[in-house]
Amino acid sequence: LAAERQHLEARQIKKARARGWYALSAGIAAVVTAVFMFPQHIVPHAPGAMKLYEMAGIEVNVRGFEIRDIKQQHLIADGTRVFAVRGQVINVKGQDSKAPALRFILRDADKREVYAWTLNGVTNRSLKPDEATSFVTRIASPPETADDLQIRFAHASEIGLNADHDGRTNQ
Repeated sequence: LAAERQHLEARQIKKARARGWYALSAGIAAVVTAVFMFPQHIVPHAPGAMKLYEMAGIEVNVRGFEIRDIKQQHLIADGTRVFAVRGQVINVKGQDSKAPALRFILRDADKREVYAWTLNGVTNRSLKPDEATSFVTRIASPPETADDLQIRFAHASEIGLNADHDGRTNQ
């Protein structure tokens, strides 16, 4: 009888431990699933997670905007070379929001920055979900070595800044 009771208690302890391990596993699985399903909510609170998402091949859009339909044009105006860029910024956030400033970077063939500028006022009003606004920016006499254009959303420290041809920033 005592042996039977011991066996029963041992079995209950074993079941309780198994339930604990199942609960822990389910909790970890839920957290991992949430981390991969909602990266746009994780990165603002843990910016270092962005590198982990990049390593996993997951693109994270924390701003809720996309840059699309980019068109570049080289022309001559009054004898001066002009480089123009047109495109659209689209609100993909799901709520009304103001478009962030854009940063334009011209790079040479070795991908080194040779000129950069910021377009602060894409629009002065909030865009509704899925609404787009167009932008146009031009620079006169772009560097001869410019071979590549990169466009991204500006960091707070870059807003209101423009650059010389050698990449130094001026206000």
